Amino acid sequence: MILGFTQVIKNKPTHFVHKIWQSLLTDDVECGLLDFSDKLEKSLPIVGKMKVGDFPQKRHTIRKDSKNRWKAGNDIHFSIGVRTKNQFQFAPVVKCVSTQKIEIKYYKDKPKAFPSYGFTVGKKFVRVFIDDSFISKGKIIKLAINDGFDTIEDFFEWFDKDFEGKIIHWTDLKY
Repeated sequence: MILGFTQVIKNKPTHFVHKIWQSLLTDDVECGLLDFSDKLEKSLPIVGKMKVGDFPQKRHTIRKDSKNRWKAGNDIHFSIGVRTKNQFQFAPVVKCVSTQKIEIKYYKDKPKAFPSYGFTVGKKFVRVFIDDSFISKGKIIKLAINDGFDTIEDFFEWFDKDFEGKIIHWTDLKY
């Protein structure tokens, strides 16, 4: 299945292509990366001249999945420019290793129970639940970084309202 990635969010480059390649290299994902590497050279004019090693890893992606299509074992086709004449698959096909349910929930007021499990964003309090359990601030920060965001602020700027979906993993990482 095609997974499309944006290259710019609010006029700021995401470097998701490079971060995903870094993940595939660092986590030793079985995918024939070396045979595919010349395609990266062709993609550089599209995504910029930065080197893969200059970036942290993007080890998963978070997506809505209302039709429950994403499952372990699905092929992942990493692409940019999806549904355009410039669509480009920038990495080899890999298998989805696992998925996890994720929910991001915003509250008007900070809950009294476990107030340290979440962040204040603007005038609201936000919690992140993975597989129906809320996670600590430290794990939320790791989640944001592993999802390719540079900061927790960038993460909550993208996920700026209640959200339900899946974390799609191509590595063995789990929360």
